[in-house]
Amino acid sequence: MIDPSTHDAGWRGSELTDPASWTVQLDTAIAEQLADHARTISRNGTAPAAPLPSQLTDGLLAARHDLLHGRGFVLIRGLPVDELDDAENEILCTAIGSWAGVPIRQNLAGDHIVRVRDEGKDFTVTGVRSYETAAPLDYHSDSSDVVGLYCLRAAQTGGASTIVSSVAVHAAMWQTRPDLAELLHQPWATPSIIERTVHHTPICAVNDAGEVFTRYGRMYLETASEYDATIPALRTEQVEALDLYDSFLTDPAFALDMNFQPGDLQLLNNYRIMHARHPYVDWPDPEQRRTLLRLWLVVEDLDVPEVFEDSGFVPRAEALG
Repeated sequence: MIDPSTHDAGWRGSELTDPASWTVQLDTAIAEQLADHARTISRNGTAPAAPLPSQLTDGLLAARHDLLHGRGFVLIRGLPVDELDDAENEILCTAIGSWAGVPIRQNLAGDHIVRVRDEGKDFTVTGVRSYETAAPLDYHSDSSDVVGLYCLRAAQTGGASTIVSSVAVHAAMWQTRPDLAELLHQPWATPSIIERTVHHTPICAVNDAGEVFTRYGRMYLETASEYDATIPALRTEQVEALDLYDSFLTDPAFALDMNFQPGDLQLLNNYRIMHARHPYVDWPDPEQRRTLLRLWLVVEDLDVPEVFEDSGFVPRAEALG
């Protein structure tokens, strides 16, 4: 496996003290071009996934490489959120996402973009999705190659997005308890809460280039038997492995917090990054409440291990045609 100490993906939050190193700050001229692009698509009825003008994407190529093959994340700041209505902002979000990958459906209704907003629902109720609640979220990876979160409105207080490098956490596991780290590479029963089916995939896998890929959500691993009664409870050593893994995930030295501003677009490589959400207090006025747009993307130029090709909500082959 690739040594994380020699690869950009093996970072710790305590090392990334300069936000400028992972932020693409758009100037006013580019923001206005993006606004015009979204309005043109809206006015002409062009498909929302219409590509961005090349003069806008040329400067983002390095950021895309970093997202897919470097440290695994980027924050684009300064998008013209206040100049566009909600429909136009959805168009802009989808257009930028299409520059990075292929947008995929995120639920059985076929929605390619969903609103992350507190709808007053209870995450413990079967069928309720996390994006419909204000519940704090533990570290996890989403069911796609890349996830994008576009901030339309921020919370009154709190709600920071916090991320960790799953590459660095995996390395810490191997250095501390290689016997438990090895368990992460064995099949685990993992349910799809959308389709209510269970598949067996590892938490971590390595591609031909020696790069570590990760898919993780402890809640799902612990509830697989609710979807298939023949699945046994987690073994003692599996619980021990997850406890150690989570201890690194929640170690402040690994974490990097991002406080979203309106007009921010965070893009995360789900195989290299896990993300969580801090609690927040929302605005009393429903029109002001924290609202993010979420995209799930599949990316062709990723050397994904075979065991993860079909482990997302949408199989990669289906998304890529």
